[in-house]
Amino acid sequence: MNRKKILAGVALCSFLAVLALGILVWHNRQMDLAVKEISFAFSDGLFAKDELRANTLCGTGALLTRAIRPADDAAAALLYDAYYDTLSIRASSAAIRRGNDALQSFSCASPSFDALLPMLKERMQEMLAGLVESSSRSDEIYDDTLSFRKEIVEEVFLASLKEVLGHGVTAIETTETSVTYARTADGWKVSSAPGIALAFAGEDFLLVADTLLEEASASLTYVRKHYSLPPDTHLGPAPDENAYMETEDPKEITRLLATPLAVQLIDGRDMYYREDIDFIPGEPIRAYLDETILVIVWKEARYGCAETVSEIFLSDPSQLCRKIVNDTYDCNQYLFATQLAREAQAVLAIGGDLYDHPGRNNGIHVYDGEVRHFEPYTTDSCFFTADGEMLFAYRGQFATQEEAQAYVDAHNVRFSVCFGPALIENGVDVSPENYIFGEIHERYARGAIGKKDDGAHYLTLNMNQQGPSYWALSLLSEQTETMLSYGCTTAYALDGGQTCCTILGGELINRVQHGEEREVSDIIFFATALPPEK
Repeated sequence: MNRKKILAGVALCSFLAVLALGILVWHNRQMDLAVKEISFAFSDGLFAKDELRANTLCGTGALLTRAIRPADDAAAALLYDAYYDTLSIRASSAAIRRGNDALQSFSCASPSFDALLPMLKERMQEMLAGLVESSSRSDEIYDDTLSFRKEIVEEVFLASLKEVLGHGVTAIETTETSVTYARTADGWKVSSAPGIALAFAGEDFLLVADTLLEEASASLTYVRKHYSLPPDTHLGPAPDENAYMETEDPKEITRLLATPLAVQLIDGRDMYYREDIDFIPGEPIRAYLDETILVIVWKEARYGCAETVSEIFLSDPSQLCRKIVNDTYDCNQYLFATQLAREAQAVLAIGGDLYDHPGRNNGIHVYDGEVRHFEPYTTDSCFFTADGEMLFAYRGQFATQEEAQAYVDAHNVRFSVCFGPALIENGVDVSPENYIFGEIHERYARGAIGKKDDGAHYLTLNMNQQGPSYWALSLLSEQTETMLSYGCTTAYALDGGQTCCTILGGELINRVQHGEEREVSDIIFFATALPPEK
């Protein structure tokens, strides 16, 4: 009996054990299924970037919060959209349950905005260069310090960011993180997901936008706008009246030369102007500066005469022009040089060669690129090219007009003057011992134009009388020595006497010989290329 009871008890216990084991297995299987279900649902919600769906599976300590889209900053909003469009959160393993907890690995892939910087820099620089080129004046793009205007940079940054992001963010940062699930009274919940919460929260998009703008802007380089005048123009844009200045203090001119506009035009070249020049006391130093032209005019004493010297830097050689009366070759009419200068709206003008004058039917006349008169035996001619060079045609150099025209075409000559003689070529004195015009061995008021071999950089010289102390006149040799002393590598003599004049802003600067202007047929002038403000 006892044996039967014992066997029955053992059987019952075995049954109960098997039942308990079965219940445990079933229970574990149910929990595994529940974990699998929540992990799948949570992973699916993240993949769909549906934080509301994912949050229904989270406990209060693991809720996901998406950043708020910036409403008042277009660049930050673009970055926000790009971030969440690119963000990818995927399960990289199945959830593994350990009792009442479970663990699952996830991979978070988010965009690296630092990688946008090189592309932004390049595109912003390209866009700004295009804006400079398409602008009528660069002050539409730059401020007074020749820095890009803040509002322009911000507009270009936003446009560049749109373009760069439009191609997609290719640089992706991937991080591995884990999610912990816990069994609660309400079922299984996500109890911890710090890496995913961080990824889902995004970034401080305002800070990212500001940082990208600051770093991209810091690398932008100045783009110089190219200004020029139409070929063979006889009328420049009106100069800016506020761009003229007068001072008796050479240091003020030095300060002017240190401004960004002047530095840009000088471009590191050696100047003729110096503070230690023997300036004539009481005579102001005059200047004009805008983005396309720098002119300095001063008077100094030399050889007992009053020299009026002008140094000119041009943005483009087209700003060196010639104007003849009525803009009509050989019209046999004459005006004062000041009248011609005002008609041309010249910043600076000097007397020319008085080509259209009885008894002076000499030289090779080039006007608008065409040889209009050919008499190559009497005087040296000076050709001014589209590249701003001064080339000499010495007496007897060409045998025929066709030969001269071929030279003009080959060197892109715009116009010529035919008084002369040539004074300096390649830095060497080439002035002649004898010459038909200019009374070269007598004392006379003299004019000349010269340059260095450094681009559109010129020097003009008048040697006149002026009271009360400077009543001497000069020889041609003294004129040549003066141009050499300034470092001119090329120089040519213009008509002297009463034609010898310097005009700044339409006003005669020097005292002309005999005290009054002479009517002339032409001037050489320097014009601004800066169009009027809109």
